[in-house]
Amino acid sequence: MLLAIRRTFLAGLLAASLLVAGGCATGYGTDLTPELESAGLSKEQIANRNARVVDNNLRSIWDDLARAMLLDRTSTLQPALIP
Repeated sequence: MLLAIRRTFLAGLLAASLLVAGGCATGYGTDLTPELESAGLSKEQIANRNARVVDNNLRSIWDDLARAMLLDRTSTLQPALIP
């Protein structure tokens, strides 16, 4: 009785290991979309997005610096505008 249980367990273990090791493998490979870097974007799209973000951040930094140094608008201390 114990020997039959061991044989059944070992047969099940062998079958499971064969399935995991490649019994159900397909010819597609693991990477079905090698041109995509993430779930929905290619490397070029990610590079373009990153370039836009960096450009926008740099523009914001320059705007903030101009505002902090009071260079963003003319002085309102004089009533007449100086050309």
